[in-house]
Order: sequence, then structure tokens, then C-alpha cells
Amino acid sequence: MSFELRDVDFCFNGKKVVDGVSLRLAPGRFYGVIGPNGCGKTTVIDLLCRFRSPQHGQIRYGGQPLGAYSKRQLARAIALVPQNFYINFPFRVRDVVMMGRYPYIPRFGRPSGRDLDIVAEVMESADVAGMAERLVTELSGGERQRVVFARALAQDTPMLILDEATSNLDIGHALRLLDLAARRVRPESGTVLAVFQDINQAAAYCSHLILMSRGRIAAHGDTRAVLTPDTLREVFDVDAKVYHDDYAHALHVVYKR
Repeated sequence: MSFELRDVDFCFNGKKVVDGVSLRLAPGRFYGVIGPNGCGKTTVIDLLCRFRSPQHGQIRYGGQPLGAYSKRQLARAIALVPQNFYINFPFRVRDVVMMGRYPYIPRFGRPSGRDLDIVAEVMESADVAGMAERLVTELSGGERQRVVFARALAQDTPMLILDEATSNLDIGHALRLLDLAARRVRPESGTVLAVFQDINQAAAYCSHLILMSRGRIAAHGDTRAVLTPDTLREVFDVDAKVYHDDYAHALHVVYKR
């Protein structure tokens, strides 16, 4: 199912941080969102996850207004890996990952064999199986981020949203988790929307890019069409060279000091 944003505005403390955004996110694509700090990227994520409501315009998912879905229905449709994850209770890592299965477990019920299998599988793939019994409050920032990533994968949703989800990770784990996200992209059923600070990571993984500036969409479309020196100059005010790198099999951006 697709997301549709129609003329969406959102103001914070009297300042318009999302300004007339219209966009359709089709299934089966890996979308990257890039733009300067404060341009509205995370606010758009908050609106898509219904943490905030637009003050003008409409957001639809699967042809229905976002507000028509219950929290459980949304949790079965959208999984989020946020920028920061704070938890003050000493839950075990395994228990945190199991939280991703809560939308499928009846109230007062227990995890099924399938739930346990999914959690074991995603913990192994996200490289957190070895810390299953550790307390999440004792983990480093990068370790905690991998646990939250595993929790989102355990939700097994058609839409996976990553808000700078690899910012605290070393490059090895960042690439491993982005590979896992990319495998979730399936025709007509699997979509990833990821906010990036690293433009080269976005270029390597994303079939489509959305560039934001001052709360508006400056450009969006196929990565090879929109990732250009002119667009980067307009959005980031930098001079850059964009070329295809044969080793990475992707576009690569270098900057002029």
C-alpha cells in the first residue's frame, strides 16, 4: 500500500517546519530523505507515524486517511527505527526485540512459536543474539541502536521507516543493517523510507531520493535523476562532483572545500 501526502503543513512554535508537502510513496521502493539540519525531515517522519497531525492537508495510507487506522493496525503496517531510543527500565535485550511482536499477540496472551522464531531470526541477523540476556540500559549507543533495529524488523511490516537509524553505528554494522532493510523491499509489498545524513549511503541504497529544504521538497525522483551538482548546490549550498563509482556500483559525491 502507498502513502500519499497532500499539501501537508505543520507549524512548531509558530514556525512552519513542513510547508505544502505533497508526495506519493509507492510500494516496492527504497526511498532516501536528505536535506540540511532543521529542514523538516524528522517532522515528516513524525507525521507519517501519526506522532503529530498535520495542521493543513491530508495524509492517506492505502487509500484511507491515516486517522482511520487503530494503533494496532498502524503497528502492523509501519515500523520505525528512531534517531534516539531512550528506555529507563532494565529490560533484557530479548524482551525489547519481542516488543516488535506485540501488535500480533492477543491481550494477556503469550508469544507464539512463530513470534519466538521471528525474534530469534532478526536478533541473529542484526548481530544482537549474543547480548540477548543483557540489560538494554547497560548497552552502548550503537548496541542499543541495533536492538531497536531488530525490534522494528520483528514487527514484519510492509513499511519500514528509518530516521537516521545508522548514525550511532560503526560502518560495518551500518552496512549490515541497511542490507537487511534493502531485503525488505519487495514489489507491491515492501517499502523503506530512510532519513540519511550520509549522502553516499543514500546513493548506494536508495532507488529514489527526496531532497528537502526549508520545509519543502526541493526535488524528488529516481536517484540518478535528482542527485546532481545543481541540486546539491541548491539544497546544501555546496559545490560537489557526482559520478558513478564502479567499485560501489552507485553514484558517489565528492565535495570541493
